Amino acid sequence: MSEARSGPPNLGVGVLNAAPCAAEATIAVTGVGRSGTTMVARILAALGLPTGVPVGEDVLESPEVNTLVLARDVAGFAALCRRADAAHPRWTLKSPKLRNHIADFSAVMRAPRWIVVMRDPVAVAARNALVADVDLLENMEAAARGNLRICRQLAGLNAPALLLSYEKTLQHPAETVAAVARFCDVPLGAAAAAPLGATVMNGDPRYFGGREVKSA
Repeated sequence: MSEARSGPPNLGVGVLNAAPCAAEATIAVTGVGRSGTTMVARILAALGLPTGVPVGEDVLESPEVNTLVLARDVAGFAALCRRADAAHPRWTLKSPKLRNHIADFSAVMRAPRWIVVMRDPVAVAARNALVADVDLLENMEAAARGNLRICRQLAGLNAPALLLSYEKTLQHPAETVAAVARFCDVPLGAAAAAPLGATVMNGDPRYFGGREVKSA
């Protein structure tokens, strides 16, 4: 019988194209709908990073950003980014709708940095089933396809990307907060990370203000 190997815990965190965060940068959060992007957006807010445009309190998304992304209006999105750049050295935005067009929109962001959240397809489908009468298996398949499309886009991305597991984030909230802070170059001591970990929760009651089914 082989001996069990000990080592650091699996925090479900990975970094692609590692590079220091510039003093002026845009941090974008995306992932399949219902994958935990709102949770990550709340971590960024708790770290003191502003959103570049007004957002709703329930899911912390900008209707203006979502409209531009759905229309694939890269020029309009670029204009929005320039307005936000003028107001904030570093700012954040969160939109699951960006997940299918990462490279196109990344190209017009100032010093883009991406945070991508992945979640178990069963959990994504079950979350959708809480708010609508949906086919569980079809939703699972859609979530899996969505994750695969994201992986394919990340393979060609030059910008830094922080990859987070939703499930591991729930297991290790303080460590995830610390990883996000490092990625965004926000000074944060170990003692401060633990209280901010309270931002991480499953079933945030504010979230259910945005009750539409999220497709992949």
